[in-house]
Parts: sequence; structure tokens; C-alpha cells
Amino acid sequence: MLLWMMAFTPVVFTLRAGGAVAALVSPDSLQTVLLGKGMTYVALTPGGDTLFASSSAEDRVFVVRLSTGAVLDTIPVGSTPKGIKVSSDGKAVVVAEEGNGTVGILDLEEGRRVGEIPVGKMPHNLRFSPDGNRLYVTVQGDNEVVEVDWTERKVTRRFPVPGAPHNLDITPDGAFLFVSGAKNDTLSVVDVRKWKIVARLPLTRGHHGVDVTPDGKWVLVTGIGADRLSVISVPDFQVAARIPVGQGPHGVRSDPEGRRAYVAVAAGKVAVVDLAKREVIRDIPVQGMPFWIAVRGNP
Repeated sequence: MLLWMMAFTPVVFTLRAGGAVAALVSPDSLQTVLLGKGMTYVALTPGGDTLFASSSAEDRVFVVRLSTGAVLDTIPVGSTPKGIKVSSDGKAVVVAEEGNGTVGILDLEEGRRVGEIPVGKMPHNLRFSPDGNRLYVTVQGDNEVVEVDWTERKVTRRFPVPGAPHNLDITPDGAFLFVSGAKNDTLSVVDVRKWKIVARLPLTRGHHGVDVTPDGKWVLVTGIGADRLSVISVPDFQVAARIPVGQGPHGVRSDPEGRRAYVAVAAGKVAVVDLAKREVIRDIPVQGMPFWIAVRGNP
């Protein structure tokens, strides 16, 4: 039996307290795969058929096939893995290794960690540029965002961002990075070409999740210490709305069309938000502390 319906865009999320990942595989079907302790971040392959989830407690990355729910592999990585992303060609996975100060590189054909890129103290999350040539990493302990040349596998630029830069996303044209500050509850907007902060916006109490809608028109930012989803307009960088979603929102991803957003709410649900109406249209009860979200078509 297929785990997800071919006509439905699967939504997957980690259950931090539940030691699992869960998948919304149809509008009315939620399935769970038990993995390991302290599950934090999750990512999907470009085609959306395979997920990768980091266990920060066990220093492992789990590989799961969505069509069957089978665990394909378990890959040992560096200390305290957090953010995870798949390269645009689908051949490699990168993971922020907080305890090592490195970005671990996983080769998917070999099924193992094949290298690392030193980036600084406490890297937390990362994001490839839209063309796949560069990798941006938040380095909390050094209050920096670093840019990595993916071909050369080395840091090319460093940029100071105050407040313990935590999570981030980038516009589809690669022009702007949006970086949340874990300690100052601020969203910094970085002009990538000029390599400077061009705006700072106040956020709700963090930590925060950040998602740029695939059309590049909106930035969605959660705050796990509050109960709102902030909607920020691009390119004028104004807070257009703060939508009540429930206590403790963290992970957030919109669908590929930018019509709906899925928000992992720690209190025990995934909230589905209509972005045009700017309201929650459905709550999906989920036990185990939903934490981070990935949606096929929105890396």
C-alpha cells in the first residue's frame, strides 16, 4: 500500500518528544514512523519520495522512503545534528552539526558521511541558494551567517548577524536571506549581493521557524514562545499579519502554490493556514510535540 496519495502533496514533520516522523499522506490520513530520540529537523529529496530526519540526541540521520514508510538507512553524523537539507541534484545531504562546529556531508550513493566543512561555533540550520551553488549556514555561537561555495566545499564569506542567528530561508531569486535571531526576537533581512542587512523586523518570542513562499511574495515566521504566525511582505519587508495558530508554533512550510501554510504547534497539532484569508482553516491533532516541517516542492 502506498504511504501517500500521488495526487496529494505530502507534508512531513518531526515529533521531537515522540521519537518519530509523521506524514500527512492524504487530507484525512496521518501515518507515523518511529525512529529515535530527540528528532528535530527533516528534509525531502527534490522529488519528495525520500525524507531525511536528524536525531539530535543520537547523532544520527534517518533515511525513510515515503512510499512504504520503510527506514532505508541510519547514518552516523557529528555531534548534535540539527538543520538538514538535500542538494539540488539529490546526490548529497548536508547537516548542521552543532557540537562539532561543522557541516557534515552525506553521500547518498555511499550511504555515509564523507566529509565536513568547518563553519564556526554552534551551526544550527542551513539553506542552499536556488541555483544550488552556495550554501548558507547560521552559526549561532559566533553570531554569523556564512556562505559556502558548494563546489569547492569551503567558506567564502562571513557576515555578522546579531542575536544568535537560528533559522533562515532565501527568496527564489536568491536576492535576500531572512535570518531569525534566537536571542533578540528579530528577523534580519540580508541583501545577498551587497552582503549587508537592509531591514530588521520585530518578531514574536522565539525560537523561530522561517519560510519564504515559493512565489517569493511572503515570509512566514513562527515563534515557539508565543502563539502567532507572522506574515511579512516582500519586497517592502512589512509585517502584514500575525495569525493566531496555537501555543508554541515552530516549523512552518507553505505548499508549492503558496496557498496554504502548515505550522507545527508544540501544544499538539499541525495548523493549516489559508494564506489568502489569513486564518487557520484546520487543526490536525498530533501527539509527540510536532517540531519541524517539510513539504514536497518547497525545500
